[in-house]
Amino acid sequence: MHRAGAFGQLAAGNLSAAALAAQLDSTRELLSSPASPDGALPVEPLPVAPLPVGVNLFVPDPDTAEAAALEGYRAALRPVADALGAEVPEVPAWSDDDFPAKVELLVSRPVAVVSFTFGLPAAEVVRRLQEVGSAVVITVADRPGALRAAQLRPDGLVVQGQQAGGHRSVLDMHDDPDPIDTADLLRTVRGALEGHRDGDDGDGGSASLPLIGAGGVGTAEDVAALCDAGAQAVQVGTQFLTASEAGTRAPHRETVLDPARRETVVTRAFSGRPARGLRNRFIDQMDRHAVTGYPQVNQLTAPLRAAAAAAGDAEHLSLWAGTRTDACREEPAADVVARLTP
Repeated sequence: MHRAGAFGQLAAGNLSAAALAAQLDSTRELLSSPASPDGALPVEPLPVAPLPVGVNLFVPDPDTAEAAALEGYRAALRPVADALGAEVPEVPAWSDDDFPAKVELLVSRPVAVVSFTFGLPAAEVVRRLQEVGSAVVITVADRPGALRAAQLRPDGLVVQGQQAGGHRSVLDMHDDPDPIDTADLLRTVRGALEGHRDGDDGDGGSASLPLIGAGGVGTAEDVAALCDAGAQAVQVGTQFLTASEAGTRAPHRETVLDPARRETVVTRAFSGRPARGLRNRFIDQMDRHAVTGYPQVNQLTAPLRAAAAAAGDAEHLSLWAGTRTDACREEPAADVVARLTP
C-alpha cells in the first residue's frame, strides 16, 4: 500500500501496548526490507524515527454502562451462544484498553501519524506526541465534535460521514450518529471552523485545519467529490477488505463480495457502540436487545464471534463494512490505490 502511494495505519484498538510494540517491530522490518516479495523496487533504510506509518488508538470511554443492562444483554445472548456451541462470559470489568501505556510507547517510539477514535485525547497527550514528531489526527462525526477537537490544536481531523463502515466516532457512545453524508459533513465542518475563527472566542488556526474525508468511497469519482467538498485527503477502509493482502476472515470477505448482500445497517449489538456493517442474522436477532456499553459488550460477544468464524458462519460475525461494498473486488492493495486515484 505504501509503495503504491497510500499511507497505512495500524489499528491499535483492543491491542495491548506489548502487542502494538510487536506490530511496530514487524512493520519497521517490512518497510526496511530491500525488496518486497512481489519484486517491488528497493526502499531506502528507515530512519530511527518516526516510523512512516500511522497508528490509530481508541480513546477509552468513561465507565457509564449500566450493570443491570449488561446483565440483561448477557442473558439475551445465551440462546445464540448455545446454538454456536459457545459460552457467554461473565460481564467483564471496564477496561481502559491499555491506553496510557500505548501513548507512552508512541512517545518513546514515534510514528508519523497518531489518530484517535471514540473520543478526545487530553491536550497533554496531543502536545507530547507532536513534540516527538508525530502528527495528531482526531476522528469526528459531527459539527460539535469537530469544534471540540479543533480546540486541542491537532494536525488534522478525520471527518466521518454516515456511509463509513465500522465504528462511528461519536464522542459519547450513548449518542446516535448524525445521519449526514460525508461530503455534506465536510462542508458543515469547514464552515463551522471558519465561523469559529471569525467569532469573538475564535482560534485563528482552526479554519485552515486539514480535513480527511471518510465514508462512501468506492471510486476515483467518490474521492474527487470529497476533495471538492473540502477534504485534503481521503481515508478508505471497506475497499481494502477484499484486497489480496488483507487478513479479512473468509466468510466476511465472501459476504462483502456477494452482490446479493449489499444492505448495511448501524448496530450496537456486537460492541455496545454504533457501528455500520452488513446486515445478518445476529443483528436481526439481537438489535432489539442491544445496550450501550463499550468495551463490555464487545467482550461479551467475542466468544460468539470467534465460534462463528471457526465455523465459517457469516451470520454471526461483525461484518463491518461501509456503503460501497458494490465497488469491492479481489485485487492487490496497490490496484485499489490506483483505481481510487483521481
